[in-house]
Amino acid sequence: RKFLKPYKTRGSSFREHTGSLRGGKRGDKGTEGLKHLILLMLWQFWGINLDTANKWLEKNKMNINGFIMQKRNETFYQGVEGDNWYLNYDYSDEMDLFYKENIAKSWENTNYIDVCNDMNYIHQYINISKDKDIEYRILLCMTDRNLPTMTLGTEMDLFFWGYDYAYAGGSYYSAILNDIISRRIPVFANIQLNNYGLFETYTEVINFVNIRQKIKRVDCSMKEYMEDGDFVIYKVFEVKM
Repeated sequence: RKFLKPYKTRGSSFREHTGSLRGGKRGDKGTEGLKHLILLMLWQFWGINLDTANKWLEKNKMNINGFIMQKRNETFYQGVEGDNWYLNYDYSDEMDLFYKENIAKSWENTNYIDVCNDMNYIHQYINISKDKDIEYRILLCMTDRNLPTMTLGTEMDLFFWGYDYAYAGGSYYSAILNDIISRRIPVFANIQLNNYGLFETYTEVINFVNIRQKIKRVDCSMKEYMEDGDFVIYKVFEVKM
């Protein structure tokens, strides 16, 4: 499969792609209002177009949260919904216990995203998967959630996949997979996704979120078809260790 150009964790390219990696608190109306004010100022006073301004802000508000271990699949969609944490159910009570105590936290605290920042646990997953001949992939997730966070090691190569819009944990239900790719919602039929079944830019995923919310407000018949859950914008990379 064709890979995008890797973002090395050594050097400046990955930091340029992610910025200062600081995030605002989810649902903070004051933060959102400030964002829109900054966008307006960048546009009016410095002549920076809204798309460029949005990218600049996006770089400065997403945290490196951690990893999702996912069983590899070869479908068009390569986002966060999938056979995640696949060892927990059939192979290891110990792995499942760690997951429940240290990863599955978003249901009780909206500051959390259900990802792992413990490299020992990730390496255990890798070793067991190799022993059992399970093909896997490691997804690095960046979101605006504050917890958990981590610093990347120098031994990793990162391949940018795109932006997903999905639950913060649990099933990781993706609106991109279930509303767009599934073609359940006719109004989304002409939306263009990248080669990995995700949005290529932050502006594109924000536009989708806004349209989705508008449809749900205006067309009551759509409410039963589009999930209302705890959705988060993910910036998704595949990691090679």
